[in-house]
Amino acid sequence: LYLSSSSLSPMEHVTLTTPAAGVLVVELNRPKALNALSDALMKDLGVALAHAQQDQAVGAVVITGNDKAFAAGADVKELAREHANREDCVKKACLKTWYDAMGATSKPKIAAVRGYAFGGGCELALACDIVIAAENAQFGFPPLLL
Repeated sequence: LYLSSSSLSPMEHVTLTTPAAGVLVVELNRPKALNALSDALMKDLGVALAHAQQDQAVGAVVITGNDKAFAAGADVKELAREHANREDCVKKACLKTWYDAMGATSKPKIAAVRGYAFGGGCELALACDIVIAAENAQFGFPPLLL
């Protein structure tokens, strides 16, 4: 690894690699759920991006998923379990974790999208400074009923 700090603990829902000097790759790591964006995943993403902000060796961050899914959207099961309805979600600011995560660094963020990028996954890609799409990338906002 090229990271100047090795104090970052391993995270459950993202994997960090540095394939080249100055580049931090953050891979979303919930393959069984098609990288559905849970609160835990977004917290891990926020920790990784905050680390990138503090690490002078990091010049840019690449956010990616796997071949099947960049991120298939919000973890709908979690949202339904944790929030009675859409208004409840808004009142409890359930998406604040997401906004906090993406705002954790001012360094360039690049979305490397393969597979599905639906709903929240599409929003995550669009929140990056640059989006690079593989031939199998699919973007969209399917209807969601909670």
